[in-house]
Amino acid sequence: MKRTDSFCLNCQETKAEQKAAFVFVLILAFLPVMAVVAPRFLAYGPAFAGLFLYLWQGLSFRRWPRPHRLATLSAGAVTFLAAASALWSVDPAESLERAGKLCLVLFPATMGLSAIPALDRATVTRWLWLVPASVALCYSLIYIELLFDMPLYRFFNHIPRGEFANSAALNRPAVTATLCLFTALAILKRRRHTAEIGALVLLSLLVFTLNQSQSAVLAFVCGLIFFSCAPAGRCWFQPVLFLLTTALLLWSPLLAINMLDMVEALENSTLGSFFSHSYAAERLEIWSFIAQHILEKPWFGYGIEATRNIENFNAAQIYYRSTTVLHPHNFALQIWIEFGLIGALCACALLGKILDSIHQSRNIRSMRTELATLYASMAVAAVGYGLWQGWWLGLMTLLLYLCALLRLTED
Repeated sequence: MKRTDSFCLNCQETKAEQKAAFVFVLILAFLPVMAVVAPRFLAYGPAFAGLFLYLWQGLSFRRWPRPHRLATLSAGAVTFLAAASALWSVDPAESLERAGKLCLVLFPATMGLSAIPALDRATVTRWLWLVPASVALCYSLIYIELLFDMPLYRFFNHIPRGEFANSAALNRPAVTATLCLFTALAILKRRRHTAEIGALVLLSLLVFTLNQSQSAVLAFVCGLIFFSCAPAGRCWFQPVLFLLTTALLLWSPLLAINMLDMVEALENSTLGSFFSHSYAAERLEIWSFIAQHILEKPWFGYGIEATRNIENFNAAQIYYRSTTVLHPHNFALQIWIEFGLIGALCACALLGKILDSIHQSRNIRSMRTELATLYASMAVAAVGYGLWQGWWLGLMTLLLYLCALLRLTED
């Protein structure tokens, strides 16, 4: 009787573990599709999924996952640096408030990473096809929206036919789908679904012909290079990649300070047509006056979210008609102006740890996928969104979870 009871309990626990794995994968697969109609949902959706998984494992199975060391230390370091920046911030109260909000976002995200290794691998493998299906559906919805004058966007935002609907609202969903694309391609490649891989890439290209998100195109090109041909298994590749990336990050203020001088040369070059229809000139001017401000206080910066509170940037106002800006549209310059050289060195150390973690995978497909996702995300952050925007932090959490799931099934 005791053996039978023990066997039944084991069966129930196994079914519960399979259910937890299925629900977690399903929630993650749902998020890119949800981003089409409510991109701000990404701000808390992935963190909620991670917290849900952590609590399910702890309360249902009485096995509280061991904290993910790198993720927990990184979240702690970012939160501490954000709070410490109140000591030199132009707005100490806002710095402390932002540090508290970061704590509420980052630590639940680390809980999900801590819980993923304990998931039932067979169940995750069985249902991971939902990720490429979700990316394909996300791209399809974006394409339909752009082709038919944004019916879903009009419906959810109560915009009647005949009134202007800004198609730029689909930029964030396009970026979301593109950054999730490389995990989706790796899953299909593992299953040897060559036709589906071609169809998904073709679908993304169709979206790019209509969508105005240059960040998504940049992410696609950058990620595809790493995904297709990065020599990830070579012992020299990781240190070379680290040195190149950190050099650009550390020298970014000096590189950016003369960006405005490049505008005229670019306008007269063969890229002039593309340049005139993009935000490049505006971005270059922003980077130039942000870099000038960084060099006035290079050691500690001006505190987290400093650019929101600085009203006297020395802007030439040639292409960017203002002396204020919400964020620098470049993650390296944002780190510098908020945390100075200390923040830049911390970012370099974090990058080194991330690259070490990727290299430890020892699986070439996982390594290429994680590198593609990492550098495609950095490409977007280098020209587009602010580091601390809620939806962006949520998207980074989603990408971490997808890469962790892929590694679970590959290793």
